[in-house]
Amino acid sequence: MLYHKYRGVLGNHKGATLVIGLVILAIISLLAVYSSRKSVMEIKISNNMKMSSGAFHTSEAGLNHAQRILMNLFQEDEANQQLIASDPNNQPVWTFLLGGSLAAYPVPATYFFCQGCEAGDSGIDGPWVSGGIKVLERNIDIEGISYTYTVTIWNNNDGATGAACGGSSSLDCDGIIMLRSVAQAFVSGSTDPVSESVLELVLGGEIKSLGAILPGLSQEFANEGKTSSGGDINEITNFNKTSII
Repeated sequence: MLYHKYRGVLGNHKGATLVIGLVILAIISLLAVYSSRKSVMEIKISNNMKMSSGAFHTSEAGLNHAQRILMNLFQEDEANQQLIASDPNNQPVWTFLLGGSLAAYPVPATYFFCQGCEAGDSGIDGPWVSGGIKVLERNIDIEGISYTYTVTIWNNNDGATGAACGGSSSLDCDGIIMLRSVAQAFVSGSTDPVSESVLELVLGGEIKSLGAILPGLSQEFANEGKTSSGGDINEITNFNKTSII
């Protein structure tokens, strides 16, 4: 009798369906949580890629915008016009802009870029992140994301062109300047950028009979797609950027 009694208890499957259902429900819930978290992560990755790509293209837009501004300024400068009028072979320069003689840019540059130089050498008093001429600064709002771009220029080291210009931040002799475009992406209500892109170029200026042209747009890791004239010069290969201000 006792054997049959325990056998009846062990063979009783009442409630098993409920237990199995709860186990299956728990598994489904775990899968749903995992899928939800994965979807959220993919959305965040997608947004990060979107803002990173947007910052890069905004930085490129800043360079293109600055190029047009600089082209007009370069062509309209009276000193450059007189220089070319006296001798078409003369090299027009950027001293009018670097020296702070324009009403829109009244403060002269205090630093210049010297490739391979360290802070304190050749008249450099600080890193190549300050002391230049801010050409423009703009803000763009796209789908809830605010993009800003700032383009600054510095003189290069004109040491090879003469002692007067060698190591000068505001006196130009070779018509070559350095550009940096910094773009940042901000989400609504945030003061800290979520993405940043920095592009740097070498820019050489000439004045021809048809107007001002700016050959030699050369970006770091330059290639045929990084110039509007198809002739990269003076590729920048050494950057020791320590901070962005």
